[in-house]
Amino acid sequence: MKNKLALCSHGQLGLITQDKRQPVTYADHSVGMAYVGIHLTDGPGRKAGDPWSARDPIVVGELCSSPAGYAVTEIGLVPDVTCYDVPVKHA
Repeated sequence: MKNKLALCSHGQLGLITQDKRQPVTYADHSVGMAYVGIHLTDGPGRKAGDPWSARDPIVVGELCSSPAGYAVTEIGLVPDVTCYDVPVKHA
């Protein structure tokens, strides 16, 4: 599950940084197996970059890179047709 963007049971967005579940110690000192990573947003009592975990994460996206000239979309890798060059008409 590494590189997946996911929500924990509290609805907090995180980036999973490990492929397999890891042992996590919770505030009540119980230990459970969960996917771990980092928070991607600031919020009450946490900052982006703080540790994040979820026993049953809800995957909402994925980080990946694409070859030059291609874009990653919901349907996969497609040719990047984005154009930032605007033709200028000369008088």
